[in-house]
Amino acid sequence: DAGAYNGALAFNNTLGNPFLKSEIKTEYELGADFKLFNNRLTLSGTYYYNTIVNVLLDIPLTQSSGANYIYGNGGALKNKGLEFDFDLQLLKSKKGLNASIYGNFNNNKNEVTDIQGATSLALTSEAISSRAVVGHQLGTLWGTRALRNADGTFNLDANGFPQLDSEQGVIGDPNPDWRGAFGFKADYKGFFGNIMFPP
Repeated sequence: DAGAYNGALAFNNTLGNPFLKSEIKTEYELGADFKLFNNRLTLSGTYYYNTIVNVLLDIPLTQSSGANYIYGNGGALKNKGLEFDFDLQLLKSKKGLNASIYGNFNNNKNEVTDIQGATSLALTSEAISSRAVVGHQLGTLWGTRALRNADGTFNLDANGFPQLDSEQGVIGDPNPDWRGAFGFKADYKGFFGNIMFPP
């Protein structure tokens, strides 16, 4: 406890880096917007694909360097997905009452494509860690897993129980397959209400 010794100086275990480069994102998009039925229905959709290089990460170092990590350009990613939203006006009265339903959807798919030649890099230090793993989405869960046969079934012991794999590996992906919402909104003479129904 440094406070017990009137303060102390501690060396940061993550080195700074004077040679950092900017992360560079290159993106291609194809989109369309439509207004139909006298503008009562609005539709919008976009497909995108992007790559990111020089991703900034805490890169592990050997203990002989005097630090655990150096903050540097250590990775590359790619993303692709579809975004869609709509708004349908159900009611528009001369008395000032308006009502409509709306919704949105997106399904971003991310993939780590490079980590300076490594296959994985821990992003957290818990027993089940969040990792950057080449070929998987960023934040993939990594930890102890069950031993499996070549066909993907559990390799059971003599008593019929699953066995532990001697090596840790990917055990799950916390990233959702898609995100979206559906809602209803209405207004009347300056009063406004909005109800959203998430999936």
